[in-house]
Amino acid sequence: MVQQGQVFELRRSASDGERLWAFRYRTGGRDSKRVQRGGFACEQDARDALDRELERVRRERRISRRLTLSELVETYLAQHDVQPVTIEKLRYLLSKATAVFGDRKIGELTSQEIAAWRMISRPATDSRQRKRSGRFSTGRWRGE
Repeated sequence: MVQQGQVFELRRSASDGERLWAFRYRTGGRDSKRVQRGGFACEQDARDALDRELERVRRERRISRRLTLSELVETYLAQHDVQPVTIEKLRYLLSKATAVFGDRKIGELTSQEIAAWRMISRPATDSRQRKRSGRFSTGRWRGE
């Protein structure tokens, strides 16, 4: 089934009297939940936002548990609608996990092994963790 949506003018206008636009679509057919977003300044903005949202929904439906973590990360970054600098930061942060789990299928990963990896890969950040790791003693950093 091809996902479609509708763009329409809202009955209420902005505080300055300008017209506002919205879009809506159904998540899975006639009897499914209807999602609506509004407050767009012009019809084209609402149409563009609807197109982006429908593309995101289509991509989500194609994501499979047979994907590797690297494939999932690339799919996620391709559909994430933010500034390029944010994509690069996310790519850097996610590269730590893809370096270890990148070739593994999503369906094979367990929360226990991810949690164990996080504990050994992340430096201690709060005072309790610093105390346990021996980098913190009696309220002061060692060497001070």
